Amino acid sequence: YYDNKIMVRLGQRMRLWGNNQQFHLLKILQDVRFSDNKTDNTMQIPDAPHPMSPSSADEQMGSEETNGLEQMPGVTITAGANENKLENTNNSPDRNTQIKGITDKTSPISPMSNQENENGALESPGGRGSPITPNSPTPRHPIDATIQKMVPDMGYPTVGEYTFKWHIKSWRELSSKSEKEYGPKFTCAGYQWRLLCFPRGNSVDSLSLYLDFADKETMEEGWGVCAQFLLFVANPHDDSSVHAQYSSHRFDSTESDWGFTKFLPLAKLHQADPANGIPRPLIEDDQTVLMAYVRVIKDETGILWHSFKDYDSKKVTGYVGLKNQGATCYMNSLLQSLYLTNFFRKSVFQIPTENDEPSQSVALALQRVFYQLMTSDTPVGTLELTKSFGWDTIDAFMQHDVQEFNRVLQDNLEGKMKGTPAENAIAKLFVGKMKSYIKCVDVDYESSRTENYYDIQLNVKGCKTLEESFKEYCAEETMEGENKYMAEGFGLQDARKGVKFLDFPPVLHLQLKRFEYDIKKGTLVKINDRHEFPTEVDLSEFIEDGEEKKDMVYKLHGVLVHSGDLSGGHYCAFIKPEPEGKWLKFDDDRVIPVRETEATEDNFGGESGPNAMVPIRYPTPGMRGPATYKRFTNAYMLVYIRASALNEILAPVLPEDVPEHLPQRLEEERRREEERDREMRESHLYLKVHVTSDALMREHHAFDLAEFETKDNSSSYDSTPMFSRNNTPKPPPPTKSGCRTFRLRKAMTIREFREKMCEDLDIKDCNLWVMSARQNRTTRPDTLISAEDDNLKLSDVREKHLAHNRSDLKLYVEDTSMAVRLDGERPTDSKEAKDSLFLVFLKHYDPAKMEITIIGHTYVKKTETAPDIVPFILHQMEWSANTPLRLFEEIRPTMIEEIKHKMTFENAEIVNGDIIAFQRDLSPEELESMPNPTRAVPDYYDWLLYKVSVTFKPRPNSRDFKAIQNKENQSPAGVNGDGEFVIELSKRMQYDAVAEKVAAELKVDPLKIRFSMEGTGPRMIKRKTEVSLLEMLNAGYIQSSPAVLYYETLEVPITELDYKKFLTVNFLGPTLKDERTVEVFANKTGTVSEIQEALVQKLKHEASGDKPNGQPLIGSRGASQIRVWAVTSHKIDKEFSADYPIANIQDYSTLYAEEIPPEEDEMEKGDFVVGCIHFSKALINAHSAPFRFVIKHGERFEQTKRRLQTRLGLPDKEFAKIKFTVVPHVPLSSKMRYLNDDDVLSDSIEEKNELLALDHPDRTIRSRSGGMEKAIKIFN
Repeated sequence: YYDNKIMVRLGQRMRLWGNNQQFHLLKILQDVRFSDNKTDNTMQIPDAPHPMSPSSADEQMGSEETNGLEQMPGVTITAGANENKLENTNNSPDRNTQIKGITDKTSPISPMSNQENENGALESPGGRGSPITPNSPTPRHPIDATIQKMVPDMGYPTVGEYTFKWHIKSWRELSSKSEKEYGPKFTCAGYQWRLLCFPRGNSVDSLSLYLDFADKETMEEGWGVCAQFLLFVANPHDDSSVHAQYSSHRFDSTESDWGFTKFLPLAKLHQADPANGIPRPLIEDDQTVLMAYVRVIKDETGILWHSFKDYDSKKVTGYVGLKNQGATCYMNSLLQSLYLTNFFRKSVFQIPTENDEPSQSVALALQRVFYQLMTSDTPVGTLELTKSFGWDTIDAFMQHDVQEFNRVLQDNLEGKMKGTPAENAIAKLFVGKMKSYIKCVDVDYESSRTENYYDIQLNVKGCKTLEESFKEYCAEETMEGENKYMAEGFGLQDARKGVKFLDFPPVLHLQLKRFEYDIKKGTLVKINDRHEFPTEVDLSEFIEDGEEKKDMVYKLHGVLVHSGDLSGGHYCAFIKPEPEGKWLKFDDDRVIPVRETEATEDNFGGESGPNAMVPIRYPTPGMRGPATYKRFTNAYMLVYIRASALNEILAPVLPEDVPEHLPQRLEEERRREEERDREMRESHLYLKVHVTSDALMREHHAFDLAEFETKDNSSSYDSTPMFSRNNTPKPPPPTKSGCRTFRLRKAMTIREFREKMCEDLDIKDCNLWVMSARQNRTTRPDTLISAEDDNLKLSDVREKHLAHNRSDLKLYVEDTSMAVRLDGERPTDSKEAKDSLFLVFLKHYDPAKMEITIIGHTYVKKTETAPDIVPFILHQMEWSANTPLRLFEEIRPTMIEEIKHKMTFENAEIVNGDIIAFQRDLSPEELESMPNPTRAVPDYYDWLLYKVSVTFKPRPNSRDFKAIQNKENQSPAGVNGDGEFVIELSKRMQYDAVAEKVAAELKVDPLKIRFSMEGTGPRMIKRKTEVSLLEMLNAGYIQSSPAVLYYETLEVPITELDYKKFLTVNFLGPTLKDERTVEVFANKTGTVSEIQEALVQKLKHEASGDKPNGQPLIGSRGASQIRVWAVTSHKIDKEFSADYPIANIQDYSTLYAEEIPPEEDEMEKGDFVVGCIHFSKALINAHSAPFRFVIKHGERFEQTKRRLQTRLGLPDKEFAKIKFTVVPHVPLSSKMRYLNDDDVLSDSIEEKNELLALDHPDRTIRSRSGGMEKAIKIFN
């Protein structure tokens, strides 16, 4: 039985391979694998190699569901059996997988090749086997030719394949019998399948044909079966007349059938189409054949072609991802790598953080992220972590370099670990040692230097493998000819220069240099070249001989990947968390299992050649056919772990390794979060009630009775119920803006509320007034809640008295003991009396204090006039009876009307809740002596309306700003240590008045103050006497809230700026650390000599204080010894002579100056001066101040470095981090050679054509790509 089976499959495979001499029969027999079951006997034979065959699905989808699917180019997405369709918009023939016919007629269907079963189905012999591939020779059978042409091999193992034929003997009967019809079941790979046919179309005028997974009822939860399939309609007598369509799909519980809603227009079923290779109608003699070729793919990861709808990372992989804040994918990938380096995680947990605040402690915030990754079932946020870095929202939207971020983070943590059980943990894990050496060939002399490293940067360009990159890194360079080495005591010698590793750390971080400077393009570019790396590597050949050489086998643990180019992209990480575990892909908030090849081979890179276009393994929903993309995704950082230390470093992190306070803190936060969620769920049972009273109103010194709807007040209401469910009193909420806001049960009655208000306000009895919003945007008491309504619920009161029953309820609580009429009597309870009285509030305005205060309320009769209320006011204020008053009605902020004495309150349209403001009628003498312009109530409210609190800040990079940074000034009273202060001003105030107010704070001349809007940009506000503060605040493109203006104090009056030029000069002192920014006002018609004189005068004056090393910033040699130059891109662009016109200096130029160093005057024969620049890693990353330096003839670089250190003013530790190289003014190559102590710089550098370059990190704010970007910093 088996022999026959083997021979059948061998014969089929031999036909496919043809005369391919790579495979011979013996090899085939050795590789044959077979299994036996009742439904399908399998024999698998190795496939011949084949390329990828691109194809895409056309008009395909499940018959029941279309939601959430995405339209892809060249793919028409159609709906299911009960839904409408989306039409194909791409008819490009090279992407269309429809085959209108098979023109290959090498062999008709043999009568013996198919057997009709009892259901009328035709089955092909051999249910499973190796797939027919595009590389196979053209089969003799037309159906096999169709399969070979249309079904690509996507590189996945095949579980089984099957070709099924359903011979329909009466199409007319099938069409009339039902709307849809299922075909007979057939078995492929142990699963039951069937065709689903809509003979009259699935709501379209086309034949609809689907493949249905018939075993869905018996499958376990979460099942999924992946299959490639081809559906056919063929002439019953001629298989060469066939129409076929291809698709691939993951069949699961949500999408158990898939296919084509518009398989073929109904009209074409009965017509021949010779032009498209269909010589005979597909339905002939009322018969046709529906066929399905199914190839079941082995889903090795469990997520192949997954739609990721309702995907649960924790359930599938046991791990959760990190949320992306905007552009923090680079950080997420590194954090996951560090988290899954378990020894590092344990070390972080050992940092004491019990008393830290997460937003101020990097260690605590990182501990919280790690603990949440261990315990959470959902993706973890990193907002608290980035806040602990001191970052703002802008930082979250800036992508940074992974290596730089890693180093900054580890530097920060190393400092936190000192003096703790985790001390030296980072060095133990990540720090290795290397030796740079120069060894003479002909004499016994060697110069070397040993240094630590945290990671190794390896070239990708020109290196095909990781091994080649290491060899290039360690390759010796021969120093001969003009480049001979000056060996001490031996003179010039031929030598070899190189690097040797003394030790590799247990965890090895390899940075692949995917970004390099392109000389031709003049910018950084991404290197997408193919670069292969192994899962296991022996690095012993790259380490110097010693005991360490025996233990240099490393296992690949992580691959950090970058997709995209220089201008943008995305980071993710492939990590193998356990030594014998599976690979996982950590892509922000999603974690998925992957095959090892996806973590390695798919990230080798390569953008040219046969591997440039690769299949998309996880296409988006709706993209069911194979698709390709160009390889811009490649490995950027590799993490290897020493094999002998693997179990120690990846040892599980146990609960006892976690600090006790962490779960306690997070549990408390979880409890509070649940409480907030509960309140949200129960919010429909509560409403907000805003309450004011006479006592609360007295604290409100603005328009109206209280501020109910201010932004601050609405967002700070008490979120806890005033009373608990058992009516236990809660602490009263805080007072703010003249009111209190409570969250109360809607079912609380007015009686309960009244009793509790009396208890809370310590009064015997109270009246409750409903306050309503008027058309003039004021809120006043309107309706008195009667005693008959005591049993009403709060929700009923809102519905009864407010037009919008969704509004918050606002109530005025009136102390009944204070409810009096003008005659001192209490108002009666009779309806008639209430209808004839108005509730009126009284406000007193004091112009001397510029303050208005509510003193209480009273009831007035409709027939009473203004003079009738005067005695009541005088009594309340305890003023003499002959005190003159002015009365005003407060209608709205822009409408404050004086009340006429003879008019009744009814005629004056006074109603309940109106406000009468009063003040003493001042004499002309009193008005004249009043310092404030708001002498009357209308003036005060006008001032309130236009009042604005303006924050004044020193303009960045101004002399005020730098003086504050250097702590060289004493802040006046009212000005804080940052030079910031706040003044309340009127928006109508003019420029000079604003300047006077600011000058009074700073104690300077108002004419020596200049304002700007945006601080750092050129948005200076030009002084014009008619410009208002409102116009000054709106001078920027973006109006700031709160209002902010930047100031700077000038040396000359602002009126002189029209004929003066303002220049900012960066002066370099005896050391570069003594850099000082000096502002110079020079005549626009003057020369650079004027700048030189100004610098001397300023710096001599400023040099009176203590300076570094006790040296003044400038000597006594005069202005002629001051050198001034312009800098472009951190390189010296032009040095100015003393007679150079100031008018010719470009506004965008960055100016530097220095006193010419004395050693330039002392130069000997052969000495010369060269330019020096700073950069970080690549020359494109230039930074800091360039300078000039004397090169002495024949001096070894070891002595040169000592002079450089003195010039830079750096301590030994910082200076040791700098590497030196020589570069041309216009670099022709990105490759550079770093200098050694034994080099002689006078022999290695050309005075006019080359620069001395200092390679070290930039820790300053710098510009990239035309925008301002911060270097990565962690501030806490």
